[in-house]
Amino acid sequence: MEPEKKKVYIGVYGIFRTGDRVLVIKKARGPYMGLYDLPGGGLNFEETVGQCLDRELMEETNTKVLSRELAGVNEYQCQYRKEDGTLKDFHHLGIYYTVDLKVDDLKTAPDGQDSNGAEFVDVSELTAQNTSPICFPMIQGTFAS
Repeated sequence: MEPEKKKVYIGVYGIFRTGDRVLVIKKARGPYMGLYDLPGGGLNFEETVGQCLDRELMEETNTKVLSRELAGVNEYQCQYRKEDGTLKDFHHLGIYYTVDLKVDDLKTAPDGQDSNGAEFVDVSELTAQNTSPICFPMIQGTFAS
């Protein structure tokens, strides 16, 4: 495969739970399109991991991070077909934080980029079939403790 069709992606994600529910987004594009995923996203060169987490949660969910604690790191590799039909090799490294958030007006509408809207979902409704494969074990691990 040509080098430009290979991608290493580093993302930072927040796990916010309230009771038996977790805050998720519905993916609008990429290898997890149509699946539930945790809010978060790509680390920019000029920002810290904490800044990335704050920015991404604000962009995707309209929430403010009050506190964060490292939950773990996970990775996933796959090949997927982009919207233009080309195949892309994708190596995804995720850095996960359990977070406390200030939620005043949750963004339930699409953000015009990666999210088709945020919502709280009961963890029992999340499955390996309807949730992104990189975040599913991280969610399960958080609710197991």
